[in-house]
Amino acid sequence: MDETARVCLGNVITAIDETAVAIRNVERDAAVALHENNDEPAYRAAMAQKAENLIELAEKGGKELQGIPEFVDIAASLAGFGQRAEQALNLDSVFYMSALLYPEDYRDGDKNDLERFADTLRARLK
Repeated sequence: MDETARVCLGNVITAIDETAVAIRNVERDAAVALHENNDEPAYRAAMAQKAENLIELAEKGGKELQGIPEFVDIAASLAGFGQRAEQALNLDSVFYMSALLYPEDYRDGDKNDLERFADTLRARLK
């Protein structure tokens, strides 16, 4: 991998990490809104923000990786995160938005799909 590709991949990993932290924070706030404050509109807004974060990541990552053929698979994976988020928003499904990034066998404390994706990309840098 040449230096340009390494820098681009590093930038994408940083963007993924930042988005993952932002999403965890949004989810934490959403849980407080729903479970402690019984505020369903705030919960819905937070889940929509989660989806928007994923859409923005897909756009930003796609632009960063544009023109680097060896990263077509990464761009496609990012696009997939964004497409699923767009579907959830278009359906206006809070359940679908909340389930984004979490497989059926997810347990509290596990990494979500975005965090695991970042880990696989870090391994490619080595």
